[in-house]
Amino acid sequence: MNPRRPRAVVKVGGSLLPKIGNSFLTAVVDRLGSLADQYQVVVVVGGGSPVDELRQQCQAGQLANDIAHERALDIMDFHARLYAKSIAGAVLLSSWKKLDDEPASVVFLEVSADIRRDADVPVGWDVTSDSIAAFIAIKLRADRLILFKSVGTSGSFDPEVACQRGWIDRHFPKLVFPLVETGCQSEWFNARQASDRDG
Repeated sequence: MNPRRPRAVVKVGGSLLPKIGNSFLTAVVDRLGSLADQYQVVVVVGGGSPVDELRQQCQAGQLANDIAHERALDIMDFHARLYAKSIAGAVLLSSWKKLDDEPASVVFLEVSADIRRDADVPVGWDVTSDSIAAFIAIKLRADRLILFKSVGTSGSFDPEVACQRGWIDRHFPKLVFPLVETGCQSEWFNARQASDRDG
């Protein structure tokens, strides 16, 4: 039996998603490609502005949190399907349970079916795609979890500080110990800054 390939879960933040078309920010594509030399890269794509609109509707009392949660998961899946087309050789999977049989180096993950089946993921605005990506990294016993953002400094980061600044959701710090326990290294990558520097 072959040993499991090292695995990196990458969460691509909604602020990095192009408004028009399906081309990814150059820095995102380049970084995913370099990671794929060493890891099977599992990409979780955030919801971006459509999910922000759901949040505003909830705050205004126009939408229940549980309905918004369902719609947000659907939006994440839509983005995974859309942006998987941006990288040559990338594949789209509907469940993390299919990963062991998938040889592709870059895999975009539809998260809704698995998250809906798993009662460990709370429903509410304390949990966003940040925590969903961390939860998946724990389930997969991934070697690395990398949050692609448009703020902050690339490298290691303090989840409590990032949470206080509003850069990650409020549930994420609770997942730090389970991540460490599974041997997963958490990192930050400011893709917007990298794109500006390279451009």
